[in-house]
Amino acid sequence: MLGKDHFIISLAWAFLLLSPVIVQYPEFSFAFLLGIAIGAVYPDIDSTYNPYLGRLRSSSAEGNGPLTWVIALAAYPVKHLTGFVFSGGDKKKKTEYLKHRNLIHSIPGIFFSLLVILIPLNIILYLIGYWTPFVLIASAGVLIGACMHLMEDCCTLSGVKFFYPASKHALLRGRIRVKTGSTIAGVIFTIIFAIPALLCLAYNLWLKNSYHLGKFAFLDGLSPGVNVAIAAVVSILLWLLCFLISQSKLWNSGEKEYAASGYRGNNKRYYKR
Repeated sequence: MLGKDHFIISLAWAFLLLSPVIVQYPEFSFAFLLGIAIGAVYPDIDSTYNPYLGRLRSSSAEGNGPLTWVIALAAYPVKHLTGFVFSGGDKKKKTEYLKHRNLIHSIPGIFFSLLVILIPLNIILYLIGYWTPFVLIASAGVLIGACMHLMEDCCTLSGVKFFYPASKHALLRGRIRVKTGSTIAGVIFTIIFAIPALLCLAYNLWLKNSYHLGKFAFLDGLSPGVNVAIAAVVSILLWLLCFLISQSKLWNSGEKEYAASGYRGNNKRYYKR
């Protein structure tokens, strides 16, 4: 999917997760949403060239906006460190691993590269006296946002290689083509997550203004943690609905189109279509 679509879908998804507690904990919710916004576009740093040499691919290539470019600039050394570690220093393997939808679009690559950034960042901020729980919550948001990105990409024609490089096959794949169906899918998926989130928020606001005076969130008598867990289960079910929608033949993206698309990781022929 395009970067802008990942951005809006992931924020709507995160809003659903937070809807039971966002009224009670607005500051923590903001920190989490900030992390989600960064994590939602982080995996697409593998669709850029060397930012230090000024060879960033245009936003039309993968829908990468300024946020992705800034993240790619900051994470460029970590991206190559990740490729070096997983390839064992083999330059040929490293080049292959760092192609689009390979290592940085896998669970091992995402967690390794982000933890290399987030753990030292939290330690440094703690040592200099600037660490707060908001930093930890934002860090968790970055990790979750990146995982949301992968789950959203499962709905596209090329799918996601979750365990790359151990497995180089896409476990889940939809029928949505990035160049022709991403924007429509982005709108549909955002609505699917946003509607229950808004309903939950409205109910939460009603409780706050009723005789409960905000004592309970979402469902009476349940703790905030339980409410968020319920919202998480609902969000997974809604993602399954999105994935089922991506399987529809209405997207007109079967195997023949996939083979003809010329998609080969960073192969430019794909982006010209």
